[in-house]
Amino acid sequence: MGWLTSLLASLSSRAADLPLTTWHGETMASPYVVKIAGASLKPADLDRLKAEVDARLREVNRQMSHYQPDSELSRFNRHEAARPFQVSAEFARVTRFALDLHRRSGGLFDPTLGPLINLWGFGPKGEIHQAPTDEQIRAALQQCGGQRLQVTERDELVKTLPLPTNMNVVATENPKGFFIVVFDAKLIFSVLESIFGGSEISAQKVEGREFTRIEVNVIKKLIDIVCTEMEKAWNPVFQMACSYSRSEMNPNYVTMVAPEEIMASLEALH
Repeated sequence: MGWLTSLLASLSSRAADLPLTTWHGETMASPYVVKIAGASLKPADLDRLKAEVDARLREVNRQMSHYQPDSELSRFNRHEAARPFQVSAEFARVTRFALDLHRRSGGLFDPTLGPLINLWGFGPKGEIHQAPTDEQIRAALQQCGGQRLQVTERDELVKTLPLPTNMNVVATENPKGFFIVVFDAKLIFSVLESIFGGSEISAQKVEGREFTRIEVNVIKKLIDIVCTEMEKAWNPVFQMACSYSRSEMNPNYVTMVAPEEIMASLEALH
């Protein structure tokens, strides 16, 4: 062991003799320090290196800061679901790695916990001095999950809708057209429980799968009720006739009108 101690002491002495260039900075509200050993840099080279480091950190912020409202990440968070959002190749690569880690860890690592982090006051919304309620936590968790995030081959991020999602296209005659009926999954399972009985809906894990054939039949029955009530509502104006056309799970496939057409969105609260 004596020779090892002498070797380490010798290496330590040599390292201490090497020139050391150090500078400090701040990024993402945190300080950083850069140390370069064994290199004698001219002032111009050092200034250029500092500028490159600062530029690199600014670029990381531009892509992935959740504090900067104009960063790619912040703009994607505000972007509507199911529509691709173009990001930088580096951001896409980091997201792919995060989703792979999410898969390998069985969901223990989750890159989509922003709503939950904000709820506890650790996000860009600032400090919160009151613990969230169980209901708030459950609502935030419904917005999380790596399975809700995808990266396309063209480096686009997509917020996927939770499965099962039900969008139904209904065709109308007089006037001729279409409208969409969207049923929340909770409503579908509430109806199923009323019909068939069973355990509480809150105890069921329904996300991540498609509707069964029985559930689809129940949905079509609900569509028939909606069509009947729609015809009654429009009867004083038009003798409207409604008929079920098709169901979709991806909103990108529910294309009924051109982008420049005017549409009306009606939401019935229950």
